[in-house]
Amino acid sequence: MAEKAHLNRESLYRTLSRRGNPEIRTLRRLLHGAGLRLNITPEHAKT
Repeated sequence: MAEKAHLNRESLYRTLSRRGNPEIRTLRRLLHGAGLRLNITPEHAKT
């Protein structure tokens, strides 16, 4: 996973630990490495 996300292994462990506080770009890399995408939508759609 670290290789697919273009992160070193230590960074991946630190990011995913309980004390980890990943930046959005790190999260995006992890999701991309897993073949996933993050979408943001409004909580309540206006009608």
